[in-house]
Amino acid sequence: MMRIMRLAFVLLFLALSLLVAACRPRGPQPGARIASAVPAVANQQGNDQSAPLLTEQIIAPRQQPIRFKLVRDWQANAIARPGNVVCTLDQPRTRLAQPVVRIHVLDGSRTVIVLNTTGARVGRHALKIPPDATIEFLRTTVDPQGQRWWLGGAKGERRLFLFNADWGLHTTVVPLESAALSTIIAVQLLDGNGDEAPIIIVAYAAAGGVRGLNGDGQLLWENLSLQAVRGLVLAAPQADRKRGILCADGQGRLLSVSPAGEVETVAIGLRDMQSLFSGPVAANGAWTLLGLTGNALGRNAAMGIDPGGEWLWDLDLPNGMHRSRSIEPVAWADLLGTPRWQWLIAGPDGSVTVAWGDGRVVDCYHHGSDLTGIGGYHSDGGHIVVATRESVESFRLDDIALD
Repeated sequence: MMRIMRLAFVLLFLALSLLVAACRPRGPQPGARIASAVPAVANQQGNDQSAPLLTEQIIAPRQQPIRFKLVRDWQANAIARPGNVVCTLDQPRTRLAQPVVRIHVLDGSRTVIVLNTTGARVGRHALKIPPDATIEFLRTTVDPQGQRWWLGGAKGERRLFLFNADWGLHTTVVPLESAALSTIIAVQLLDGNGDEAPIIIVAYAAAGGVRGLNGDGQLLWENLSLQAVRGLVLAAPQADRKRGILCADGQGRLLSVSPAGEVETVAIGLRDMQSLFSGPVAANGAWTLLGLTGNALGRNAAMGIDPGGEWLWDLDLPNGMHRSRSIEPVAWADLLGTPRWQWLIAGPDGSVTVAWGDGRVVDCYHHGSDLTGIGGYHSDGGHIVVATRESVESFRLDDIALD
């Protein structure tokens, strides 16, 4: 009898335990750490599956720079989904007029908002593109007649859209014949000849190569030997206003590409880059290059390269990955009123690094929010434009104390 009672007691205890377990919440308990959903990633050799998981990007607290103070000039809150920023300086048509600064902000993937230097909206353009189209970046150029052109698209998409100065759709660049080869990696926009629309340079994924198209989207040339392209940037302008493209590929080469598609190797053996940028930030306003490098664990750096392909310097950047995958993290601007301008580098921690063309850091500002766009301009002083998911803000540099 005692044995039967003991067995009954054990069975009752097990039943109660199962009932308690079934009623216990299955989600993480308060205070528990939630593991990232990102799977383990390989190292740079691609064979180590034991690398630590990538966690959610940490945003640093807001902090002023040291060598200058940033004073907020204006804030534009009427933009629903701020994205990449392009600041332009258009020369006046009359001699006595002042150059016109405009701040162009992508609002979502189908609208462009234009602001002036007080933050007032002076234009809103709902882009007339197909319902399934997406625009995440903008390229712009001014033709010999002084007319501005815009090119919009998105990395990983298959179409590009060329707009005139009033944002009327001029051309839709259709995908390549093979869907597998028509994923867009990088694009640039070059001045056309005379009255013609600009020349569009497109780098495609895999073996899609690089193509040059006229303003109507018709093929001018193609080069299938240019593969695994990391970046297409504008080369330094020439005396005749014509300029070409510099291309960085996955083989560590820097190549010069003319508007007619002629390719010349500038340098070999460059470190593999994720992206490439160019701007007038060298001495006396000369053009130079900046490449971004990084690995699968989010360790980032910038590298300076001269137009001849010579490596000049390295600059460590904040670690991590941008929450906004479409952000173009590098811009250049005249912030200090000097002949040479400055790089602006948006960090994944919400920081903005201001650097000279020789890699020396002017200062670093922490905005306190994840960034979706970056830009700058000079109008009664230097201004840094910062876009976040909530708003677009312009900060004027004040109390500048440089060496």
